[in-house]
Amino acid sequence: MSAVIRSGRADRLWDAMACLALIAAVTLLYRKVLRLWWTYDDAFHLHLVRSYSTAAILFERDFWQKLPNKVFTPLLFLSVKADWMLSGADARRFYLHHLFSFALLAVVIYLVARLWLGPVSALFVAILAILGPPMCEIAEQLFHRHYLEGLIFATLSVGLFVKAVRDGKSGLWSAIAYFVAMIAKEVYVPLIVILFAIPERDLRTRARRIVPHCIALMVYVIWRVAMIGPAVQPYGLTARSGEWPRILITLPWRAVQRLGGAGDLERLLFLSLLGACVVFTFVRFRAMRPLIAVMAFAALAPIGPVAMQMETRFVLVLWILAVAAAAAAPRAVLSLLLIAAIFANRAEWSTTFRKTERMAHEARFFAQMKRGETLCNPHIPPGAIGELAWLTKSAAAWSYDDLGVCNGKIPGRLFAWYEPLRVVRPRAFPFVQRVTCREIVAMPVNASFDINPGTVFWRLGPYRDGTYALVLGEGSSAFDVPRDAGFRIGKTPGFPVRVRYTSPSGWMTYSPETLLEWRR
Repeated sequence: MSAVIRSGRADRLWDAMACLALIAAVTLLYRKVLRLWWTYDDAFHLHLVRSYSTAAILFERDFWQKLPNKVFTPLLFLSVKADWMLSGADARRFYLHHLFSFALLAVVIYLVARLWLGPVSALFVAILAILGPPMCEIAEQLFHRHYLEGLIFATLSVGLFVKAVRDGKSGLWSAIAYFVAMIAKEVYVPLIVILFAIPERDLRTRARRIVPHCIALMVYVIWRVAMIGPAVQPYGLTARSGEWPRILITLPWRAVQRLGGAGDLERLLFLSLLGACVVFTFVRFRAMRPLIAVMAFAALAPIGPVAMQMETRFVLVLWILAVAAAAAAPRAVLSLLLIAAIFANRAEWSTTFRKTERMAHEARFFAQMKRGETLCNPHIPPGAIGELAWLTKSAAAWSYDDLGVCNGKIPGRLFAWYEPLRVVRPRAFPFVQRVTCREIVAMPVNASFDINPGTVFWRLGPYRDGTYALVLGEGSSAFDVPRDAGFRIGKTPGFPVRVRYTSPSGWMTYSPETLLEWRR
């Protein structure tokens, strides 16, 4: 008996040390997020939570109908509102909350892994999970918080379900965690399929244990339909109907490539070792094969409607499930994978963080600009800068295109950005702009538009290489787009658009302005 007690104390000590090591690892890897300021959709979210009460966020249909993308993420807005009430517009405290959530996720992954693995192996798995290249973008962008906090509860749901199976109890607490994960982000809805696929001897007992999760899913669906309606509406870039078979067939490969991060060599080594670990588990453990197949389906299915443009955050669930599948690999191979993950993580981090940090610098500078000054070609997304102007009370203007400056339609003091030795600084624009204006030449650009309510498709040409962009107004917005694609824009009135083409050698040309109006 005393030996058992000593063993239990030793395990608890190992667990405590592992949790502290994970917190230290998260802090070491992602501490630089505390330098950041408002980026991407942060100001938009702050505007919403300041304009609506907690009750309205939970139960007022008008709140959800104002969102440009029909997604149902109440936990995200509750989390942002709580930070706003506690911290006001202090961005550093928002990032402290974000970093804390990341550390909590690492600890939860470790504790759930301990249900199957010893302390050292579970620590390997948890560190590997937080090192994945998809984690870099999640760590540095506040508007991805719903992915992060939803993953905490989804992981808890799995752990609580396995405990319930082993102890012969109901899955009530697991169902509660599953419900919270769903209201964080819809990508966690398929978790119920994974839980049902977890091996258990008696199929009837397994079905009975999943009943609370079915009830949680029903409550979620009723709530979601009441707020945003029954349709599941994709958003962002889309494709013509004839292109979708190709897009869906190539989805798994494009998702796996996205897992690898930014560096070419680092990605190749990392994905090779990850694939070897997953294949080992699939071949070696026959009982795991159905579960691995179900996990792959649950990770990829939610990406399907938005698969036209593969974003890093879309593969977060796929990454966590790949780690779960790889955990059964021999420790020597897992150790090599961990080393490869460190290099892949740092390659991805150096790429994504530099962009996000520049955006934060731009936002701070924009907040201090005065009336009559214009920030030109910022990294801040066009859909976010108006909300940033509201948040910071900045009287400055902005432009995402140089044509208005070159033809004199954008007057005043102008600022561009450059990056000497990776240090982002503002620079007065006229000297730089004279060079840019000389790069605008008269060359043909073909543009045909197919306009329907809520969606616009285009075909651009004649050039195959280079970059096309749709420029709205006099440069108030500009979006890089593929040559042949479409965009879901909801209930929007007609608007003028111009096509900008930038060649690989640097020269630019424009199409005439076209007024896009919806058919009736």
